[in-house]
Amino acid sequence: AIGRPLMPEETAKGLSQVPISREKIAIVVGADNPFTGNITFEQFAKIFRGEIKDWSELGGEPGPIRFVDRPETSDTRLAFQRYPVFKKAPFKTGTTAQTMTDDNTDVMVKELGKDGIGYAIASQVLNREGIRILSMHKTLPSDPRYPFSQPRGYVYKGTPNAAVSSFLGFATTPEGQEAVKTAESTAMVSPGTTATGNTTGATGGAAAPAMSGEGGIPWWPLLLGIPLVGGLLLWALKGRDKEE
Repeated sequence: AIGRPLMPEETAKGLSQVPISREKIAIVVGADNPFTGNITFEQFAKIFRGEIKDWSELGGEPGPIRFVDRPETSDTRLAFQRYPVFKKAPFKTGTTAQTMTDDNTDVMVKELGKDGIGYAIASQVLNREGIRILSMHKTLPSDPRYPFSQPRGYVYKGTPNAAVSSFLGFATTPEGQEAVKTAESTAMVSPGTTATGNTTGATGGAAAPAMSGEGGIPWWPLLLGIPLVGGLLLWALKGRDKEE
């Protein structure tokens, strides 16, 4: 499972990517943060680079901004790299950044406090207590016009075997997409979390942890088992009918 486009050096090694969906990236602050305004794409890029250092520069109350950043290997972080506002300057943070050791949304939320600003997959923070999602250009992640998003997909190497082909074929169908949504809505989450947007999947026919760093036990074998068991039961019942 991967949450970013493949790098040229990765495709050169024979890796192929199958896109599944796109997830919006929400910009968040702590619930006790006094800033309740709206920011622009350019302002967020400047916050990322440490060029905007005080909340008063955004129209809020005076006070230093602390940018809670994810590790450099985070797929969510790397997703920003392709946007024009982040190409105007080197893609690196400034002195206001506090880089987390783990790429974990729960840790990020705890670190926000009253002066921090961070980012996460929108489905992981939607309706979550203790934080607020900031609007950008007066749009929220629920608005199709909201810009920042992260691709979701699966990667395989070489020619996929029968198991991988079957899984990818199912994952890209409407039924597969519905299964993903069901898994996300029913997954076990931390206290105070209403949804998680993380998915795990297969590379080379075997289960692999999510590259975003928040994966757990892969759920997709369980999903594949449901139609398999149902099919076997249906086949058995049909065989019994014929015998009778």
